[in-house]
Amino acid sequence: MDNWKDKHEEFMKLIEETTKLLDEKLKKGEITQYEYDELKTLDFEFDEEKDSIELFKEFYIERKPIKCSELLLVIYDKHKNSFRKAVLLSECFPDPLGFKYSQEIHEFSILIINRAFKLAISKEYPKELLIELKQLYLALNFFNHNNLRNTEKLNNCDFMKFSLSEQIRMLFIFLQDQDRLVAELRKKEIKKQGFFTGMESAISNKCTNTNLNMLISYEDNFEGILEAYDILIRYLYFKKNKDYKNKTIPEHGDITHIRIPSLELITKLSIQRNLLIRTWEKFKYSQWNVVIKNDNAQDVYIFMPKVEEEYKEHIIASNRRQYSLMLNLFKTKDTEMVHESSRIISKISGEINKDDIKTLFLMSKEDYLIAAESYQTMINAYKFNMHSYYLELAIEGFRIEDIFRVFELLHVLAKCYKRAIYKDFDQEDNAWYKYLCPIVPIDYFIEVLTNYYGFAKEYSLKLIKCFTFESGIKGESDIFSRPLILVNSDNIVFCPILMQQINLERIIEMLLSNFEVNIARIGKDFENRIKFILSHFSGIKVNTSKIEFLASDGRNIEFDFIGTFDNHLLLWEFKAMTVPYSDKKHMECKKTIMECIDQIERRSHIIKTDWKKIKELANIELPEKPFADDKIIKLVGTNIFDFTTLVYGENIRVVDESTLLKFFINPEVKVMSLNDKKVLNSKRLWKNTEPTANEFIHYLENPITTSPYMGCIEAFPKAFDVFEDDYPFAIIDQILTKDPYGQEIENSIRFNKSSLADKKSKRKKSSKHRMKKRKKKKK
Repeated sequence: MDNWKDKHEEFMKLIEETTKLLDEKLKKGEITQYEYDELKTLDFEFDEEKDSIELFKEFYIERKPIKCSELLLVIYDKHKNSFRKAVLLSECFPDPLGFKYSQEIHEFSILIINRAFKLAISKEYPKELLIELKQLYLALNFFNHNNLRNTEKLNNCDFMKFSLSEQIRMLFIFLQDQDRLVAELRKKEIKKQGFFTGMESAISNKCTNTNLNMLISYEDNFEGILEAYDILIRYLYFKKNKDYKNKTIPEHGDITHIRIPSLELITKLSIQRNLLIRTWEKFKYSQWNVVIKNDNAQDVYIFMPKVEEEYKEHIIASNRRQYSLMLNLFKTKDTEMVHESSRIISKISGEINKDDIKTLFLMSKEDYLIAAESYQTMINAYKFNMHSYYLELAIEGFRIEDIFRVFELLHVLAKCYKRAIYKDFDQEDNAWYKYLCPIVPIDYFIEVLTNYYGFAKEYSLKLIKCFTFESGIKGESDIFSRPLILVNSDNIVFCPILMQQINLERIIEMLLSNFEVNIARIGKDFENRIKFILSHFSGIKVNTSKIEFLASDGRNIEFDFIGTFDNHLLLWEFKAMTVPYSDKKHMECKKTIMECIDQIERRSHIIKTDWKKIKELANIELPEKPFADDKIIKLVGTNIFDFTTLVYGENIRVVDESTLLKFFINPEVKVMSLNDKKVLNSKRLWKNTEPTANEFIHYLENPITTSPYMGCIEAFPKAFDVFEDDYPFAIIDQILTKDPYGQEIENSIRFNKSSLADKKSKRKKSSKHRMKKRKKKKK
């Protein structure tokens, strides 16, 4: 008993000494309050059977930095190269741009990272972990600092003194006026250029007013402002909730965006916030890296892609989608119908009273339907790139086809109103700017949709709601896809350019996502369509029987696509996905691609061990022995452009549908005049009447669908404008510096002019020669 008492006293004395030591360290600032509190518990163990990420999150909430720092090392042991992704995607650390992120949370996060860094050094962990911990440290410090200052300026901005309807209206008057000015500039530029490719607005050849070293395109500038306003309007809805609920809209008078300093300030703040959000998403989802470089005695945070080629292909894909839509549009263009539609639109616009917006909605059904016809071409251009399955769907009681009716309605209304206002617009008279974006009751849209298409009023309301941006909106929705911006529950701001920039494919994919529609069928449809098309090409033998069995590695295996071509085995996997407009979606698509890569790698190994089974199950002729590795063409085929030409794993290349089929089905490459369909130049992808495997492999390395961009796109450091107390930052972007199709067209036009001149010269000489002969005969 005395022995136990002595031990107890000894233990209590040890606790007392430890507490005194901890008190001294806390007082000297050698440890933090968090570390002090955790050390006093003398509880340093954790359940190693539990998931390390879930444990980390538990201890984070309990504010136990010692256990959290140790768990970061455990997480690294498990995830290795995917450490950062595992930590950020599971939200071990709170989002530094989130509303709930505070200085206290930030300091605690930094404490954990610092402790983990020291612990990793003492335990001799790989340099890779130290680099990733430093990345987290730099990123959290940067985003926290700039976010706090951005939020503070946003809250104190005088723009908040305006009513909600005035705020939203001023924002979109500014946007619409930008469109008006840019349209005039582009018209002059295209006239000077002498031809139109459709890529002009994507070329980064403009400097900003505040930064002469920054190169941007019209498209970048417009999309940047839209993204910023998407964030800002959500914030205004939150701050001006009372205004939103108020049925009455205050009188705006001659409202304008000109000489409103607070509008300029809040636009800059919103653009900055958008840049912070987009850069954080690149760091979080696309694993971008950050470094600090000293520039003129100032530390600049520079963010750059981890894999430059992936980001480059993503940017090229965006431009290819735009160009593809433009080509489809011109291919199906009916010039006669466009002229008739334009005539009717001019007639309607002449009947609009700018002081009475109701007159826009009074056009006759007959006139409207003629005006809407020209937009059927645009809808068909979108349909050409869209999954046919989408067109069969009915979601929450409405048909996808009827979404197209709203699309054409908004386009007709926007076109008619723009033409009416722009015709006599006086930019020197401030009273004119209020006409750019009037306030319109949402009921006007419901009424005309009902009248023009014979829908029930309730059905029209349901359709219009798919295009309406409102307070508290959830899911995948933004002002790009929902251009009818509510200023209160009954009225929207009518912004023509917002309606005209709608991406129809994006709207439908967002609707399918929001209503959680199962679109698994598009994958099988996609695969079957490619098989069907290629099976009709004489040079390829496509297996159509089911190849599935228990493989020699003890697992079931299925070969989706096996074929032969020019003594080569085609080992392909096809996947259909939705277009990745965000870094998060791009990450999800890459995950799908990598799963395909794993499948192909396994199949290529099974080919060596289980060839006899494969040969028995296939319905195409295969050799007795398996193909050598250099005789196997391994591909992942997709319906999106974002990974085309990239190579992963064991020399497995990614290719999109249009690039693949271009080689086999449509090998002619033509430069054509879209007005008269005249071929200016052409070349073939094969030398002879049938292609070879070597030609195909060479083509995949630099296909005609992406090669025009390679010499026109380059890495460019974009240093963004910041406020005086912000940390300066930049990104290494990929920008289009010249028109990828411009040089080819210029050369073709020059060649045709030269050929025409030669022909004229030869005809002239021939004519002179004949005249001389005649004169000789007369003599």
